[in-house]
Amino acid sequence: MPVKVFKFTQSALNEIKVPTKEEKIIKCRDIIQRNLLWIISYTGFRRFYLGINIGGIYYKIKIGDSPDLTVAKARKKIQQLKRDIANGINPMDERRKINKERREKREKRLKLKNELTFGQVHVKYTEYSSLYHKSWKIMAQRVKRYSESLYNKKISEITKEDIQKIFDEITARKHYVTANSILKLLSPIFNKAIEWGLIDKNPVHGIKRHKQESRSRYVTSEEMGRVMKVLAEKENSKLTEEQKQSKISEKLFLFTALFTAARSGNILAMRWDEISLSEKIWCIPKTKTKNGKTLYIGLADKLIEVLQNRKLCSKSEWVFPSPKDNSKHISSSTIHQAWAKIRKKAGIQNVTIHDLRRTFATW
Repeated sequence: MPVKVFKFTQSALNEIKVPTKEEKIIKCRDIIQRNLLWIISYTGFRRFYLGINIGGIYYKIKIGDSPDLTVAKARKKIQQLKRDIANGINPMDERRKINKERREKREKRLKLKNELTFGQVHVKYTEYSSLYHKSWKIMAQRVKRYSESLYNKKISEITKEDIQKIFDEITARKHYVTANSILKLLSPIFNKAIEWGLIDKNPVHGIKRHKQESRSRYVTSEEMGRVMKVLAEKENSKLTEEQKQSKISEKLFLFTALFTAARSGNILAMRWDEISLSEKIWCIPKTKTKNGKTLYIGLADKLIEVLQNRKLCSKSEWVFPSPKDNSKHISSSTIHQAWAKIRKKAGIQNVTIHDLRRTFATW
């Protein structure tokens, strides 16, 4: 279809009828500014374009919709674009840049829409971790407890500042060891996310950890006497049978920790079929040890005597059953709470359950 050439005015453009579907478009050229084109389509859109050769290539560059852009402003815009072209600036380069940015934004929105959240990545990592770490459940619980604020956030949107905030919040409560341990737990999750192609860098990297000195605390002989005195106390007669059994389990756990120097996790999971009371041996299977080797621990006469009495009234496979469910062992949190009460009653400060292992080594 031939191009209509005339002097553009708004009234002249308004007189041009919308083409039929078969005609598709009507193209017009301004005689005042010959590079100015005006096109109307059968769908009704009306647009101004710059039609020009740049480096031997003909370009048709949209400059605005009509009548939002007036004829006078369209001519000025054409003049400016032609000056830019004369100075070596190709308006198509800017257009390509804009289109690229729009495309990248669309791709980013689509990627974020389909991207995993930190919570989903943590679930996936936990499945992986369960194959290689015996304490994977405890690790997963600690991560969820301290980083729940990240759970609904897209993995690629988590920044170093987000991790620093968690670290600082724990530090503010003076839990310096915990703050360090959370970084130690989070870092491999992000490293695995990098390996899976979900992110490019680990937001934990670069966060300065607290300096930690090796603990040397242990229970002295004088303090041990006070602890033993508390452990030997009879239970309150007003307690229910369930409460009494729970107290007995808690005390027996601490007694075992003092006389074996075993890891608290191994003691919690101690089963009767692992103990030979006659040979005074506790056999910890390799599936439960940190180094993957079967461990044999000799049991002191005092401990054997207490265990024998305990077994007579036991109805569980566990040496330290949960007071609420015989099919499960007592929880770590219950033991820590019990030790805190016993320690307070014995007037002992700054001694953790782990320190009891160090105490055994001093005897």
